[in-house]
Amino acid sequence: MKFSKRVNFLLLSFLITLNVALRYPTVQHELGADSFVIHILGDSITRHHYAKWILHPLSYIGLYPFSYPSAYPFLAADVSVSTGLDVESSIFLISIALGLIGVFGTYFLAREIKKDDLFCFVAALTFTLSPVFVRTTFWQASTRNLFVALAPSCMLLLLKTRGFAINRLNILFVITLFTVGTSHRLGVFMIFILIAYLTGVIMFALYKQILPMTIKSKKLNRSFRIAGPLIITGIFVALLGMLISGNNPLQGAQGLVVYQETVFFTGRSIPILLLNLFVSLIGRIGFMILFAMIGFAYLIWKKNKGLYEVFIVVSLIFIFPTIGMRTYSSYFFLIFFSLLAGYSFLQIFKFLKRKKVTGLALAIMAAALIASVGFHSYMWSHWRVTDYTMTEPTYDCAIYVKYNTNNTYIANNGLKAARISAISGKSCLPIGGATLVDNGPEQLIYDYLHEEDYQIIPIAIDKITVGSDALYKAKGAGNVEQDWTTIHQTQCDDVSDQLIIKYRLQYSVVDKNWLTGYWAFARSYYSRFLTSSIEARYKIYDNGAYEVWYFDHP
Repeated sequence: MKFSKRVNFLLLSFLITLNVALRYPTVQHELGADSFVIHILGDSITRHHYAKWILHPLSYIGLYPFSYPSAYPFLAADVSVSTGLDVESSIFLISIALGLIGVFGTYFLAREIKKDDLFCFVAALTFTLSPVFVRTTFWQASTRNLFVALAPSCMLLLLKTRGFAINRLNILFVITLFTVGTSHRLGVFMIFILIAYLTGVIMFALYKQILPMTIKSKKLNRSFRIAGPLIITGIFVALLGMLISGNNPLQGAQGLVVYQETVFFTGRSIPILLLNLFVSLIGRIGFMILFAMIGFAYLIWKKNKGLYEVFIVVSLIFIFPTIGMRTYSSYFFLIFFSLLAGYSFLQIFKFLKRKKVTGLALAIMAAALIASVGFHSYMWSHWRVTDYTMTEPTYDCAIYVKYNTNNTYIANNGLKAARISAISGKSCLPIGGATLVDNGPEQLIYDYLHEEDYQIIPIAIDKITVGSDALYKAKGAGNVEQDWTTIHQTQCDDVSDQLIIKYRLQYSVVDKNWLTGYWAFARSYYSRFLTSSIEARYKIYDNGAYEVWYFDHP
Protein backbone atom coordinates (compact mmCIF):
# COMPACT_ATOMS: atom_id res chain seq x y z
CA MET A 1 0.00 0.00 0.00
CA LYS A 2 1.39 3.38 -0.97
CA PHE A 3 0.75 6.64 0.86
CA SER A 4 1.16 10.12 -0.50
CA LYS A 5 4.23 12.13 0.46
CA ARG A 6 2.09 14.25 2.78
CA VAL A 7 0.65 11.22 4.59
CA ASN A 8 4.12 9.70 4.95
CA PHE A 9 5.43 12.98 6.34
CA LEU A 10 2.58 13.13 8.86
CA LEU A 11 3.10 9.50 9.93
CA LEU A 12 6.84 9.97 10.38
CA SER A 13 6.20 13.18 12.33
CA PHE A 14 3.79 11.21 14.49
CA LEU A 15 6.48 8.58 15.20
CA ILE A 16 9.00 11.27 16.16
CA THR A 17 6.54 13.07 18.43
CA LEU A 18 5.37 9.84 20.03
CA ASN A 19 8.91 8.68 20.75
CA VAL A 20 9.91 11.95 22.38
CA ALA A 21 6.65 12.07 24.36
CA LEU A 22 7.13 8.52 25.66
CA ARG A 23 10.52 9.55 27.04
CA TYR A 24 9.40 12.81 28.62
CA PRO A 25 10.96 12.78 32.10
CA THR A 26 8.37 11.94 34.73
CA VAL A 27 11.11 11.47 37.33
CA GLN A 28 13.78 13.86 38.57
CA HIS A 29 16.79 11.61 38.00
CA GLU A 30 17.92 8.64 35.96
CA LEU A 31 16.48 5.18 36.58
CA GLY A 32 17.86 1.70 36.83
CA ALA A 33 20.38 -0.43 38.67
CA ASP A 34 23.06 -1.16 36.07
CA SER A 35 22.62 2.41 34.84
CA PHE A 36 24.60 3.83 37.73
CA VAL A 37 27.49 1.41 37.19
CA ILE A 38 27.70 2.57 33.57
CA HIS A 39 27.32 6.17 34.76
CA ILE A 40 30.38 5.63 36.99
CA LEU A 41 32.37 4.26 34.04
CA GLY A 42 31.42 7.15 31.77
CA ASP A 43 32.23 9.70 34.46
CA SER A 44 35.61 8.03 35.00
CA ILE A 45 36.47 8.54 31.32
CA THR A 46 35.59 12.23 31.50
CA ARG A 47 37.78 12.68 34.60
CA HIS A 48 40.77 10.53 33.64
CA HIS A 49 40.53 10.98 29.84
CA TYR A 50 40.86 7.26 29.23
CA ALA A 51 39.14 4.03 30.28
CA LYS A 52 41.13 2.58 33.17
CA TRP A 53 39.49 -0.84 32.79
CA ILE A 54 40.72 -1.44 29.21
CA LEU A 55 43.56 -3.92 29.76
CA HIS A 56 43.04 -6.09 26.68
CA PRO A 57 41.08 -5.94 23.38
CA LEU A 58 38.47 -8.23 24.98
CA SER A 59 37.92 -5.58 27.65
CA TYR A 60 35.92 -3.54 25.13
CA ILE A 61 33.28 -6.28 24.93
CA GLY A 62 33.43 -7.16 28.62
CA LEU A 63 35.05 -10.59 28.25
CA TYR A 64 38.19 -9.82 30.25
CA PRO A 65 38.55 -9.55 34.05
CA PHE A 66 37.52 -6.19 35.55
CA SER A 67 35.91 -5.05 32.30
CA TYR A 68 32.46 -4.20 30.98
CA PRO A 69 30.91 -3.73 27.49
CA SER A 70 32.29 -0.29 26.82
CA ALA A 71 30.34 1.30 23.98
CA TYR A 72 27.86 3.12 26.23
CA PRO A 73 30.41 4.48 28.75
CA PHE A 74 32.44 5.93 25.86
CA LEU A 75 29.28 7.35 24.27
CA ALA A 76 28.15 8.95 27.55
CA ALA A 77 31.60 10.46 28.09
CA ASP A 78 31.75 11.77 24.51
CA VAL A 79 28.33 13.42 24.76
CA SER A 80 29.21 14.89 28.15
CA VAL A 81 32.51 16.37 26.92
CA SER A 82 31.00 17.59 23.63
CA THR A 83 27.97 19.30 25.19
CA GLY A 84 29.44 20.38 28.53
CA LEU A 85 26.60 18.60 30.33
CA ASP A 86 27.08 16.26 33.24
CA VAL A 87 26.86 12.51 32.58
CA GLU A 88 23.34 12.23 34.00
CA SER A 89 21.99 14.85 31.55
CA SER A 90 23.97 13.23 28.73
CA ILE A 91 22.29 9.90 29.47
CA PHE A 92 18.90 11.61 29.09
CA LEU A 93 19.84 13.01 25.66
CA ILE A 94 21.22 9.64 24.56
CA SER A 95 17.98 7.92 25.62
CA ILE A 96 15.90 10.18 23.38
CA ALA A 97 18.34 9.74 20.48
CA LEU A 98 18.36 5.94 20.87
CA GLY A 99 14.56 5.91 20.83
CA LEU A 100 14.56 7.63 17.45
CA ILE A 101 17.47 5.56 16.09
CA GLY A 102 15.72 2.30 17.01
CA VAL A 103 12.40 3.26 15.48
CA PHE A 104 13.78 4.66 12.23
CA GLY A 105 16.21 1.77 11.95
CA THR A 106 13.18 -0.52 12.07
CA TYR A 107 11.28 1.67 9.59
CA PHE A 108 14.04 1.59 6.97
CA LEU A 109 14.75 -2.10 7.64
CA ALA A 110 11.08 -2.75 6.84
CA ARG A 111 11.35 -0.61 3.70
CA GLU A 112 14.34 -2.62 2.55
CA ILE A 113 12.35 -5.83 3.03
CA LYS A 114 9.13 -4.57 1.42
CA LYS A 115 8.47 -1.29 -0.35
CA ASP A 116 5.09 -0.75 1.28
CA ASP A 117 4.27 2.31 3.39
CA LEU A 118 1.68 0.58 5.59
CA PHE A 119 4.07 -2.31 6.28
CA CYS A 120 6.88 0.07 7.25
CA PHE A 121 4.71 2.24 9.49
CA VAL A 122 3.17 -0.69 11.40
CA ALA A 123 6.61 -2.26 11.95
CA ALA A 124 8.02 1.03 13.28
CA LEU A 125 4.93 1.66 15.41
CA THR A 126 5.13 -1.82 16.95
CA PHE A 127 8.76 -1.19 17.81
CA THR A 128 7.89 2.27 19.20
CA LEU A 129 5.18 1.01 21.55
CA SER A 130 7.11 -2.03 22.74
CA PRO A 131 7.22 -1.75 26.56
CA VAL A 132 10.69 -3.28 26.80
CA PHE A 133 12.12 -0.83 24.25
CA VAL A 134 10.64 2.25 25.91
CA ARG A 135 11.63 1.02 29.35
CA THR A 136 15.27 0.44 28.43
CA THR A 137 15.53 3.80 26.66
CA PHE A 138 13.87 5.86 29.37
CA TRP A 139 16.65 7.88 31.03
CA GLN A 140 18.94 5.05 31.94
CA ALA A 141 22.36 3.92 30.79
CA SER A 142 21.49 0.28 30.23
CA THR A 143 23.81 -1.35 27.72
CA ARG A 144 20.75 -3.22 26.49
CA ASN A 145 19.22 -0.04 25.12
CA LEU A 146 22.20 0.60 22.86
CA PHE A 147 21.98 -2.99 21.64
CA VAL A 148 18.24 -2.97 20.91
CA ALA A 149 18.35 0.48 19.30
CA LEU A 150 21.23 -0.34 16.94
CA ALA A 151 20.26 -3.93 16.07
CA PRO A 152 17.67 -2.94 13.38
CA SER A 153 20.20 -0.64 11.68
CA CYS A 154 22.82 -3.39 11.85
CA MET A 155 20.41 -5.82 10.19
CA LEU A 156 19.51 -3.21 7.56
CA LEU A 157 23.16 -2.74 6.65
CA LEU A 158 23.62 -6.52 6.58
CA LEU A 159 20.85 -6.84 3.98
CA LYS A 160 22.44 -4.06 1.94
CA THR A 161 25.93 -5.60 1.91
CA ARG A 162 27.11 -6.96 -1.41
CA GLY A 163 29.94 -9.42 -0.92
CA PHE A 164 33.22 -8.36 0.66
CA ALA A 165 33.82 -5.25 -1.41
CA ILE A 166 35.25 -2.25 0.42
CA ASN A 167 32.56 0.40 0.12
CA ARG A 168 30.78 2.84 2.40
CA LEU A 169 27.87 0.53 3.28
CA ASN A 170 30.10 -2.43 4.13
CA ILE A 171 32.40 -0.26 6.25
CA LEU A 172 29.39 1.23 8.03
CA PHE A 173 28.06 -2.29 8.64
CA VAL A 174 31.34 -3.38 10.23
CA ILE A 175 31.40 -0.27 12.45
CA THR A 176 27.77 -0.78 13.52
CA LEU A 177 28.36 -4.48 14.17
CA PHE A 178 31.39 -3.64 16.32
CA THR A 179 29.35 -1.06 18.25
CA VAL A 180 26.56 -3.59 18.84
CA GLY A 181 29.15 -6.14 19.95
CA THR A 182 30.70 -3.73 22.45
CA SER A 183 27.36 -2.47 23.73
CA HIS A 184 26.20 -5.67 25.43
CA ARG A 185 27.25 -9.29 25.70
CA LEU A 186 24.08 -10.06 23.75
CA GLY A 187 26.01 -8.80 20.75
CA VAL A 188 27.49 -12.29 20.41
CA PHE A 189 24.09 -13.45 19.18
CA MET A 190 24.40 -11.20 16.13
CA ILE A 191 26.61 -14.04 14.87
CA PHE A 192 23.42 -16.11 14.69
CA ILE A 193 21.82 -13.45 12.49
CA LEU A 194 24.86 -13.44 10.19
CA ILE A 195 24.73 -17.24 9.92
CA ALA A 196 20.96 -17.07 9.37
CA TYR A 197 21.47 -14.60 6.51
CA LEU A 198 24.07 -16.80 4.82
CA THR A 199 21.83 -19.83 5.33
CA GLY A 200 18.90 -17.90 3.91
CA VAL A 201 20.91 -16.95 0.81
CA ILE A 202 21.84 -20.61 0.23
CA MET A 203 18.28 -21.84 0.83
CA PHE A 204 16.84 -19.18 -1.44
CA ALA A 205 19.27 -20.16 -4.21
CA LEU A 206 18.22 -23.81 -3.87
CA TYR A 207 14.58 -22.76 -3.76
CA LYS A 208 14.97 -20.86 -7.04
CA GLN A 209 16.52 -23.96 -8.59
CA ILE A 210 13.74 -26.29 -7.43
CA LEU A 211 10.84 -23.94 -8.21
CA PRO A 212 10.99 -24.26 -12.03
CA MET A 213 10.81 -28.06 -11.72
CA THR A 214 7.73 -27.91 -9.49
CA ILE A 215 5.91 -25.53 -11.85
CA LYS A 216 6.04 -28.15 -14.63
CA SER A 217 4.22 -30.68 -12.45
CA LYS A 218 1.00 -29.73 -10.68
CA LYS A 219 1.31 -32.67 -8.30
CA LEU A 220 4.93 -31.88 -7.45
CA ASN A 221 4.07 -28.20 -7.12
CA ARG A 222 1.26 -28.96 -4.68
CA SER A 223 3.47 -31.29 -2.62
CA PHE A 224 6.29 -28.74 -2.59
CA ARG A 225 4.00 -25.95 -1.41
CA ILE A 226 2.62 -28.09 1.43
CA ALA A 227 5.86 -29.84 2.48
CA GLY A 228 7.88 -26.64 2.92
CA PRO A 229 5.61 -24.97 5.51
CA LEU A 230 5.09 -28.29 7.31
CA ILE A 231 8.84 -28.82 7.61
CA ILE A 232 9.33 -25.30 8.97
CA THR A 233 6.45 -25.77 11.43
CA GLY A 234 7.94 -29.11 12.48
CA ILE A 235 11.30 -27.46 13.20
CA PHE A 236 9.68 -24.90 15.50
CA VAL A 237 7.64 -27.60 17.25
CA ALA A 238 10.79 -29.71 17.74
CA LEU A 239 12.68 -26.72 19.18
CA LEU A 240 9.78 -25.94 21.48
CA GLY A 241 9.72 -29.58 22.63
CA MET A 242 13.44 -29.39 23.39
CA LEU A 243 12.92 -26.23 25.44
CA ILE A 244 10.01 -27.76 27.35
CA SER A 245 12.14 -30.78 28.21
CA GLY A 246 14.95 -28.47 29.35
CA ASN A 247 17.39 -29.51 26.64
CA ASN A 248 18.42 -26.11 25.38
CA PRO A 249 20.92 -26.24 22.49
CA LEU A 250 22.50 -23.05 23.90
CA GLN A 251 24.61 -23.80 26.95
CA GLY A 252 24.01 -21.27 29.68
CA ALA A 253 20.40 -20.68 28.54
CA GLN A 254 17.67 -22.59 30.36
CA GLY A 255 14.58 -24.12 28.82
CA LEU A 256 11.02 -23.08 29.56
CA VAL A 257 11.59 -23.84 33.25
CA VAL A 258 12.35 -20.13 33.64
CA TYR A 259 8.66 -19.46 32.91
CA GLN A 260 7.31 -21.26 35.97
CA GLU A 261 5.96 -18.04 37.42
CA THR A 262 4.37 -14.81 36.21
CA VAL A 263 1.92 -12.37 37.80
CA PHE A 264 -0.94 -14.50 36.46
CA PHE A 265 0.10 -18.18 36.51
CA THR A 266 2.42 -20.41 38.52
CA GLY A 267 3.30 -24.03 37.86
CA ARG A 268 5.50 -26.52 36.02
CA SER A 269 2.92 -28.12 33.71
CA ILE A 270 3.35 -27.63 29.96
CA PRO A 271 0.18 -25.51 29.53
CA ILE A 272 1.28 -23.20 32.38
CA LEU A 273 4.80 -22.86 30.95
CA LEU A 274 3.40 -21.98 27.51
CA LEU A 275 0.92 -19.51 29.00
CA ASN A 276 3.68 -17.86 31.02
CA LEU A 277 5.88 -17.72 27.92
CA PHE A 278 3.12 -15.88 26.07
CA VAL A 279 2.42 -13.58 29.05
CA SER A 280 6.12 -12.72 29.33
CA LEU A 281 6.50 -11.98 25.61
CA ILE A 282 3.34 -9.89 25.34
CA GLY A 283 4.32 -7.99 28.49
CA ARG A 284 7.67 -7.07 26.98
CA ILE A 285 6.93 -6.77 23.26
CA GLY A 286 3.43 -5.40 23.57
CA PHE A 287 -0.14 -5.87 22.38
CA MET A 288 0.92 -6.04 18.72
CA ILE A 289 2.40 -9.49 19.31
CA LEU A 290 -1.13 -10.80 18.71
CA PHE A 291 -0.93 -9.54 15.13
CA ALA A 292 2.66 -10.75 14.81
CA MET A 293 1.40 -14.30 15.32
CA ILE A 294 -0.87 -13.87 12.29
CA GLY A 295 2.05 -12.50 10.30
CA PHE A 296 4.18 -15.46 11.39
CA ALA A 297 1.61 -17.96 10.09
CA TYR A 298 1.26 -16.00 6.86
CA LEU A 299 5.00 -15.90 6.26
CA ILE A 300 5.44 -19.64 6.81
CA TRP A 301 2.65 -20.55 4.38
CA LYS A 302 3.34 -17.79 1.86
CA LYS A 303 3.98 -18.95 -1.71
CA ASN A 304 7.08 -17.83 -3.58
CA LYS A 305 8.96 -16.38 -0.63
CA GLY A 306 11.57 -13.74 -1.41
CA LEU A 307 15.13 -13.77 -0.06
CA TYR A 308 14.33 -11.45 2.83
CA GLU A 309 11.29 -13.49 3.83
CA VAL A 310 13.41 -16.64 3.87
CA PHE A 311 15.94 -14.71 5.96
CA ILE A 312 13.27 -13.76 8.53
CA VAL A 313 12.05 -17.37 8.88
CA VAL A 314 15.58 -18.79 9.16
CA SER A 315 16.57 -16.09 11.68
CA LEU A 316 13.57 -16.96 13.85
CA ILE A 317 14.67 -20.60 13.80
CA PHE A 318 18.20 -19.66 14.84
CA ILE A 319 17.17 -17.34 17.69
CA PHE A 320 14.23 -19.43 18.91
CA PRO A 321 16.35 -21.22 21.58
CA THR A 322 17.06 -17.84 23.21
CA ILE A 323 13.53 -18.01 24.63
CA GLY A 324 15.25 -19.84 27.48
CA MET A 325 16.96 -16.54 28.34
CA ARG A 326 13.79 -14.97 29.72
CA THR A 327 15.25 -11.55 30.44
CA TYR A 328 16.94 -11.13 27.07
CA SER A 329 14.90 -13.06 24.51
CA SER A 330 12.48 -10.20 23.90
CA TYR A 331 15.34 -8.00 22.66
CA PHE A 332 15.88 -10.40 19.76
CA PHE A 333 12.27 -11.16 19.01
CA LEU A 334 11.17 -7.51 19.10
CA ILE A 335 12.75 -6.71 15.72
CA PHE A 336 11.24 -9.73 13.96
CA PHE A 337 7.85 -9.47 15.67
CA SER A 338 7.65 -5.84 14.53
CA LEU A 339 8.16 -6.98 10.94
CA LEU A 340 5.65 -9.81 11.37
CA ALA A 341 3.08 -7.35 12.71
CA GLY A 342 3.63 -5.32 9.54
CA TYR A 343 2.95 -8.41 7.39
CA SER A 344 -0.20 -9.12 9.41
CA PHE A 345 -1.70 -5.64 9.00
CA LEU A 346 -0.82 -5.60 5.31
CA GLN A 347 -2.65 -8.88 4.67
CA ILE A 348 -5.63 -7.90 6.81
CA PHE A 349 -5.96 -4.64 4.91
CA LYS A 350 -5.67 -6.38 1.53
CA PHE A 351 -8.27 -8.97 2.51
CA LEU A 352 -10.79 -6.41 3.76
CA LYS A 353 -10.14 -4.18 0.75
CA ARG A 354 -11.04 -7.07 -1.55
CA LYS A 355 -14.22 -7.48 0.48
CA LYS A 356 -14.83 -3.77 -0.05
CA VAL A 357 -14.86 -3.00 3.69
CA THR A 358 -11.86 -0.68 3.80
CA GLY A 359 -13.48 1.26 6.63
CA LEU A 360 -13.32 -1.86 8.80
CA ALA A 361 -9.62 -2.20 8.08
CA LEU A 362 -9.03 1.38 9.21
CA ALA A 363 -11.14 0.74 12.33
CA ILE A 364 -9.04 -2.34 13.18
CA MET A 365 -5.83 -0.34 12.82
CA ALA A 366 -7.18 2.48 14.98
CA ALA A 367 -8.37 0.01 17.63
CA ALA A 368 -4.98 -1.74 17.59
CA LEU A 369 -3.21 1.59 18.03
CA ILE A 370 -5.42 2.58 20.96
CA ALA A 371 -5.05 -0.87 22.55
CA SER A 372 -1.26 -0.74 22.12
CA VAL A 373 -1.03 2.67 23.77
CA GLY A 374 -3.28 1.50 26.60
CA PHE A 375 -1.31 -1.71 27.12
CA HIS A 376 1.95 0.24 27.04
CA SER A 377 0.60 2.55 29.76
CA TYR A 378 -0.43 -0.45 31.84
CA MET A 379 3.00 -2.08 31.58
CA TRP A 380 4.72 1.24 32.31
CA SER A 381 2.67 1.62 35.50
CA HIS A 382 3.46 -1.98 36.44
CA TRP A 383 7.21 -1.53 35.91
CA ARG A 384 7.29 1.83 37.67
CA VAL A 385 6.55 -0.06 40.87
CA THR A 386 9.66 -2.19 40.49
CA ASP A 387 12.01 0.16 38.61
CA TYR A 388 14.80 1.71 40.63
CA THR A 389 14.41 5.46 40.98
CA MET A 390 16.97 7.70 42.62
CA THR A 391 15.24 9.86 45.23
CA GLU A 392 16.04 13.46 46.09
CA PRO A 393 17.56 12.56 49.52
CA THR A 394 19.94 10.18 47.73
CA TYR A 395 20.91 12.91 45.27
CA ASP A 396 21.35 15.47 48.07
CA CYS A 397 23.60 13.08 49.98
CA ALA A 398 25.65 12.49 46.82
CA ILE A 399 26.15 16.23 46.36
CA TYR A 400 27.36 16.54 49.97
CA VAL A 401 29.78 13.63 49.48
CA LYS A 402 31.04 15.18 46.25
CA TYR A 403 32.06 18.50 47.80
CA ASN A 404 32.83 17.57 51.41
CA THR A 405 34.69 14.25 51.37
CA ASN A 406 38.04 13.17 49.96
CA ASN A 407 38.44 9.42 50.24
CA THR A 408 36.40 6.22 50.12
CA TYR A 409 33.14 5.77 51.98
CA ILE A 410 31.63 2.47 53.06
CA ALA A 411 27.86 2.13 52.65
CA ASN A 412 25.31 -0.26 54.05
CA ASN A 413 23.37 -0.58 50.78
CA GLY A 414 25.15 -1.48 47.53
CA LEU A 415 22.63 0.04 45.11
CA LYS A 416 22.50 3.31 47.03
CA ALA A 417 26.31 3.34 47.18
CA ALA A 418 26.50 3.09 43.36
CA ARG A 419 24.05 5.97 42.95
CA ILE A 420 25.91 8.22 45.33
CA SER A 421 29.23 7.33 43.70
CA ALA A 422 27.84 8.03 40.21
CA ILE A 423 26.78 11.56 41.18
CA SER A 424 29.66 12.35 43.53
CA GLY A 425 32.50 10.71 41.61
CA LYS A 426 33.91 9.35 44.89
CA SER A 427 35.05 5.77 45.50
CA CYS A 428 32.87 3.49 47.60
CA LEU A 429 32.35 0.08 49.14
CA PRO A 430 30.71 -2.12 47.99
CA ILE A 431 31.19 -1.79 44.25
CA GLY A 432 28.74 -2.64 41.50
CA GLY A 433 25.42 -1.90 43.14
CA ALA A 434 23.18 -4.61 41.71
CA THR A 435 25.84 -6.14 39.42
CA LEU A 436 29.52 -6.95 39.03
CA VAL A 437 30.19 -7.34 42.74
CA ASP A 438 33.13 -9.75 42.33
CA ASN A 439 34.66 -8.66 39.05
CA GLY A 440 33.68 -5.04 38.55
CA PRO A 441 35.83 -2.49 36.68
CA GLU A 442 35.40 -0.07 39.60
CA GLN A 443 38.26 -1.90 41.28
CA LEU A 444 40.57 -0.39 38.66
CA ILE A 445 38.76 2.95 38.50
CA TYR A 446 39.03 3.41 42.27
CA ASP A 447 42.63 2.08 42.36
CA TYR A 448 41.70 -0.78 44.66
CA LEU A 449 43.77 -3.11 42.47
CA HIS A 450 47.11 -2.74 40.71
CA GLU A 451 48.73 -4.89 38.06
CA GLU A 452 51.08 -6.59 40.52
CA ASP A 453 48.16 -7.68 42.74
CA TYR A 454 46.79 -10.38 40.45
CA GLN A 455 47.56 -12.81 37.63
CA ILE A 456 45.38 -13.26 34.53
CA ILE A 457 44.86 -16.89 33.42
CA PRO A 458 42.61 -18.28 30.65
CA ILE A 459 39.45 -20.20 31.46
CA ALA A 460 39.33 -23.79 30.22
CA ILE A 461 37.45 -24.05 26.91
CA ASP A 462 35.04 -26.67 28.26
CA LYS A 463 34.01 -24.22 31.01
CA ILE A 464 33.02 -21.47 28.58
CA THR A 465 29.31 -21.13 27.69
CA VAL A 466 27.15 -18.60 25.85
CA GLY A 467 26.42 -16.99 29.20
CA SER A 468 30.07 -16.67 30.26
CA ASP A 469 31.10 -13.19 31.40
CA ALA A 470 34.80 -13.62 30.64
CA LEU A 471 37.30 -15.79 28.79
CA TYR A 472 39.97 -15.18 31.45
CA LYS A 473 39.97 -14.97 35.22
CA ALA A 474 42.06 -13.02 37.71
CA LYS A 475 43.97 -15.08 40.25
CA GLY A 476 44.88 -13.50 43.57
CA ALA A 477 42.75 -10.38 43.11
CA GLY A 478 40.91 -10.83 46.37
CA ASN A 479 37.22 -10.29 46.92
CA VAL A 480 35.87 -6.77 47.43
CA GLU A 481 32.47 -8.03 48.51
CA GLN A 482 34.03 -10.23 51.18
CA ASP A 483 36.16 -7.32 52.42
CA TRP A 484 33.03 -5.14 52.63
CA THR A 485 31.30 -7.83 54.70
CA THR A 486 34.36 -8.28 56.92
CA ILE A 487 34.43 -4.57 57.74
CA HIS A 488 30.74 -4.55 58.66
CA GLN A 489 31.27 -7.52 60.95
CA THR A 490 34.16 -5.82 62.76
CA GLN A 491 34.22 -3.17 65.47
CA CYS A 492 35.25 0.17 63.97
CA ASP A 493 38.39 0.34 66.15
CA ASP A 494 39.42 -3.18 65.10
CA VAL A 495 39.26 -2.86 61.30
CA SER A 496 42.64 -3.97 59.98
CA ASP A 497 45.13 -1.38 58.75
CA GLN A 498 45.50 -3.44 55.56
CA LEU A 499 41.85 -2.89 54.61
CA ILE A 500 41.94 0.78 55.62
CA ILE A 501 44.98 1.43 53.43
CA LYS A 502 43.81 -0.71 50.48
CA TYR A 503 40.46 1.09 50.20
CA ARG A 504 41.52 4.47 51.66
CA LEU A 505 38.51 4.18 53.94
CA GLN A 506 37.58 7.40 55.75
CA TYR A 507 33.76 7.77 55.81
CA SER A 508 30.60 5.74 56.14
CA VAL A 509 27.33 6.59 54.37
CA VAL A 510 24.38 5.08 56.19
CA ASP A 511 20.97 4.44 54.70
CA LYS A 512 18.78 5.03 57.76
CA ASN A 513 16.44 2.20 56.73
CA TRP A 514 19.16 -0.04 58.18
CA LEU A 515 20.80 2.27 60.70
CA THR A 516 22.79 -0.47 62.45
CA GLY A 517 22.77 -3.04 59.67
CA TYR A 518 23.70 -3.59 56.04
CA TRP A 519 21.65 -4.91 53.13
CA ALA A 520 22.95 -7.78 51.01
CA PHE A 521 21.41 -10.68 49.11
CA ALA A 522 17.87 -9.38 49.60
CA ARG A 523 18.07 -9.35 53.40
CA SER A 524 19.58 -7.25 56.16
CA TYR A 525 22.45 -8.18 58.49
CA TYR A 526 23.64 -6.71 61.77
CA SER A 527 26.66 -4.40 61.38
CA ARG A 528 29.05 -4.24 64.31
CA PHE A 529 30.99 -1.56 62.41
CA LEU A 530 28.05 0.87 62.15
CA THR A 531 26.84 0.16 65.67
CA SER A 532 30.25 0.89 67.17
CA SER A 533 30.71 3.95 64.92
CA ILE A 534 27.61 5.55 66.44
CA GLU A 535 29.25 5.30 69.85
CA ALA A 536 32.82 6.25 68.92
CA ARG A 537 32.80 8.38 65.74
CA TYR A 538 31.40 11.71 64.46
CA LYS A 539 28.31 12.26 62.37
CA ILE A 540 28.94 15.09 59.87
CA TYR A 541 25.76 14.96 57.77
CA ASP A 542 22.11 13.96 58.20
CA ASN A 543 19.27 14.67 55.77
CA GLY A 544 16.69 12.43 57.38
CA ALA A 545 17.26 9.55 54.98
CA TYR A 546 21.07 9.32 55.07
CA GLU A 547 23.85 9.94 57.55
CA VAL A 548 27.52 10.49 56.80
CA TRP A 549 30.00 9.56 59.52
CA TYR A 550 33.67 10.47 59.67
CA PHE A 551 35.70 7.32 60.19
CA ASP A 552 39.00 8.35 61.78
CA HIS A 553 40.95 5.14 62.28
CA PRO A 554 43.18 5.29 65.38
